[in-house]
Order: sequence, then C-alpha cells, then structure tokens
Amino acid sequence: MEEFNFDDPLTGLGFAETQEADSSASGLIATDEKVVEHNLIFASDYDFVSSAIEYRKTLPEGKGRIDTTNDAIASEHLIKLAPPPDLEVRLSYLPKEVLPDNGYFQLTDDNSRVQESIRNASLNPNSTWPQLQLLWELHPVVQWMEDWAIGSFGRHSAPVLYLPDRLGTDEVWVLMQAGYPNRRGYTPVHDWVAVKVDKGSAEVVSRRELMSKINFARPLINSGEVVPVEELTKLLPICVQAARSHVEEKKRSYEEQTKPKLDHQLAELEELRGKQLGLFEELPLDLDEKNLNRTQLNQKRRVDFINATFKNAQDYVREVYELGKEPFIQVVAVFCGKVTDSVANVQSGTKQKQPIQSGMTGLLF
Repeated sequence: MEEFNFDDPLTGLGFAETQEADSSASGLIATDEKVVEHNLIFASDYDFVSSAIEYRKTLPEGKGRIDTTNDAIASEHLIKLAPPPDLEVRLSYLPKEVLPDNGYFQLTDDNSRVQESIRNASLNPNSTWPQLQLLWELHPVVQWMEDWAIGSFGRHSAPVLYLPDRLGTDEVWVLMQAGYPNRRGYTPVHDWVAVKVDKGSAEVVSRRELMSKINFARPLINSGEVVPVEELTKLLPICVQAARSHVEEKKRSYEEQTKPKLDHQLAELEELRGKQLGLFEELPLDLDEKNLNRTQLNQKRRVDFINATFKNAQDYVREVYELGKEPFIQVVAVFCGKVTDSVANVQSGTKQKQPIQSGMTGLLF
C-alpha cells in the first residue's frame, strides 16, 4: 500500500494516465488526415509582416499607424522596425540583452544570414546579441503584428473576403472553429468547420476543400465592390447550427471512448479509498469530537483527510474528462462570390433543435 504524500496528495493515486489526458484527449477523435504543408494567405512570415507594415503606414494617427521609417526590403527579405509604443510595452517584459542597441529591429527569414550574425556576435566581445534576428512566428514582433491584425476587426466581427473570380453567385463559405471545453479549461473536442452555402443548401465540408477552392497561392484582388454584409449575416444562424451539429457528433464520439476510462479510474479511486479507510476502526457518525480521546481524535482527522483527498482526486478526474454542455463556436472568416437578395433562402440538411440568436453565450460573430 502506497503512503500519502502530504505535499502532493494526488501523487500515487494512479493519475499518470489522467494527467496525460489533458493534452492527449483530443487525439482520441483525431482524423486520419496526415500532416501537410500549411495553406496560408501569405507565402511567408516576411510577406505577412511586410504587408502589414505597408498597410499600417497608410492608416491615420491613433488607428494603428506606424512610423514611415519602418521599412521592408524585399530584395534582402529584411524588416527594419522601430518599436511603436504598444510594442515597447511587450518588450519591457523581455531581458534587455535581447533588444537591439540602436532601437531598431532587423529581422530576416534567411537562416544562413542569421547564423552568420550569431557567429559575428560571438566573436565580438562588446556584443551581447546578434543584430540580425530570425523572423519567425514566435518572434515578439510577429506575434505583436498578428494580434494587431486580429484585433483590427473588432469584437464580435469577422473578415469577409469577396472572391467573385473563384466563387459563384450566391456561393458562400463560412469558416468556423468549434469545440467543447472540459471543466479544466482545455478543449479535448475541437475542429475547424467549413460550411458551404450554395444554391439554396448549407452543408459542412472539410477545411481542406475550402482551402483548395480558395487557392491562396493565387493573388487576392480587391475589386472595391461593396458586399451586402446584411444578407451574409442572415446566413450565420443556419451555418452555426450546422457547425454545432458537426461538433456534437465529435463530442458523442469522445464521450463514448472516454466514459469507460473515466468509470474505471473512479472505481480504482473508490477501491483505494476503501483500502485506506479499512486501516482504521469505524467510528459512529454522530460521535461528538469532545467525547473522543486523543487516539480517536487523530483517527477521525486522518479519516477526514483521506475522504477529502480522494474527493479532490475524483473531482480532478471528472474535470478532465467531462465536457461542458454548450460548445464554443466562433466565426473566423466568410468567403463569398457575388451576393444577391436570395442568398439567405437556404435549407440545411441538419434539423435545427432550437433557434440560435446573435450574441448567445459561447458564440462569437
């Protein structure tokens, strides 16, 4: 029989597999799709950051404008950036050694040039950090620009991409992410959902099919035409319902596979709790502590500790495996061709269990 560790009461209670469930439970519903190359709007991190810099140069003051002395040199894949005030706040949490001495970041996605800069810095006794830094998705500058791009759409809103050159009339694709979190804040059930609305019907298709249809390798052309957003907004409830039905199926599949494991671990904990309590004589439940001698009082406190510890352990297991009742559904982007007044007249193959209203809890659009 294992003894209790008072510093970590859950140690030794058979939680190795449970703790792994926090990070690996989503693998229980993994698809058969293999890892493939990213299909992104921008060909590289350099293209994203350079495009964002050029765009932000055109914005008015107070609306995200950055100084025009920040440049992107395409021939060298080099970004020169003087941190604006909002970026300086982030950088204040980093070690001073990683910040450029002259106040300018020089970033490139050329690994060989970055390696050369690192070697030069190591040979210079007065240098603490290479002047040329690697431009990649985890660099603070890239993350700062990504957050700005996401936040520029505002709360409860999503971008609309008007693509009449690759989508037909009244053909609309709504990209969403949906999932069920567990009671510990993880999301074991999660999926990207693409809902296609075309010729009076709405259906869930794979995100890969959407990416193939859009083909971001082709340049996106801004025609300047005004898109009737009001008509597209009318499609959201039926698209969200389709995504909800899709993720509900994944939730049922997850619960079918995890319930036996949950029941097994709860039974093991109950059995172990019984063994621990079996070491002590049973005391009357209505016995007043004032009438106990020292031995009985210590025994009662030990029994209370065992019960409390196992209750915490059982609660932990349930919080890992049990999912919330309502899914999280977020509209990420809408892709459409030419939109007419009849676009909202759609039928869904999924029965709508209840009306879905804009702004409901767990739904962002």
